[in-house]
Amino acid sequence: MRARRRRATTSLRSSCATTASEHVTTMQARTTIRLKNRLAELERVAGALAEFARQQRLATKVAFDLGLAVDEVLTNVMRYAYDGEAEREITVHVGRDGAAVTVEIADDGRPFDPRTIGAADVSSPLADRAVGGLGMHLVRALMDDVEYRREHGKNVLRMTKTLAPTSPPAEPTRTDLEITDTRIDGVTVLAIAGRLHGRNADALEARLVAAPDAGATRLVLDLAALDYVSSAGLRVVLVAAKRLHGSGALALAAPKDFIRAVLDVAGVAAVVTIHPDRAAAIAHARGAPQ
Repeated sequence: MRARRRRATTSLRSSCATTASEHVTTMQARTTIRLKNRLAELERVAGALAEFARQQRLATKVAFDLGLAVDEVLTNVMRYAYDGEAEREITVHVGRDGAAVTVEIADDGRPFDPRTIGAADVSSPLADRAVGGLGMHLVRALMDDVEYRREHGKNVLRMTKTLAPTSPPAEPTRTDLEITDTRIDGVTVLAIAGRLHGRNADALEARLVAAPDAGATRLVLDLAALDYVSSAGLRVVLVAAKRLHGSGALALAAPKDFIRAVLDVAGVAAVVTIHPDRAAAIAHARGAPQ
């Protein structure tokens, strides 16, 4: 994929807010976000999308899927579309038309159709599995349609998500990441709450990589309070699973339904056991052979 840029223009009804780095305009069911090609901007984009989802009463899974797809595309653009450190602008248009939500992302980086990215490996045994390259795979799986065009010197990616006839609206979620650890019956349990993405996944990876060196070879990740995970977070889980493969145990516990769906799509569920609650995951980790 590619990178994006500068500010934010949000259309939802009739409110207007301006800061030094963003301009937000709201009217009806259309939102335009302008941002800089800086990863730090992605949190602001996530907030604008969450507000759009709230005002449109989108279902939790729809809001999650849209947020994840936009995050993956923008992260790719920011990392690979531009040469040098020059500040550029990326535009994200979000709109609802009846039973569908569309997102159109435009950047003036080098020409690139992200649909040409090869399929991710989500089926090989853990020992042979690559731990990255899941971003566009997730976008294809979560969106109902993905189109690309080169127009007026810009890459334009258009994604469409069809809405279910009736679904409960998304609940508010926390925006930070919190990791707490507990030792239970010889098993180290890391409870992960909030949002896990490319801007904070290193914190979890550092904990997981250090655990075996400290003698913690039986690990459980309690995902009950995890509201969001990107391909960067999935990569960390796979890194930990590979590190403990044959010399320890890793189990996941209590993911929300939409998180579980992404774990399935990414092939994580095929190589890491997932349990309905913490107790079952701990029992598995305790009994797993080393």
